[in-house]
Amino acid sequence: ANGAGFSDLLGNVWEWTADDYISDGYTRHSLFNPRNSAGLDKAVIRGGSRRTEFVQTRCTMRGRYPKQDTLDLIGLRIVREE
Repeated sequence: ANGAGFSDLLGNVWEWTADDYISDGYTRHSLFNPRNSAGLDKAVIRGGSRRTEFVQTRCTMRGRYPKQDTLDLIGLRIVREE
């Protein structure tokens, strides 16, 4: 477990991000934490869900999903600054 007592967060649900999805986002932006807000209709999702194959469940797994849709396999990560 990490310092907050969480363990094994990957693979529960895909994680919504604030970035718009562009297929070649890493070639256009910084390799670490590329940010894109181009006003597109799909957002980046990361990590994988309980339905993702084990070998693909990792923090570098990146996909896309329409912003206006909902799915029980997509969630978000709560962050608390101290």
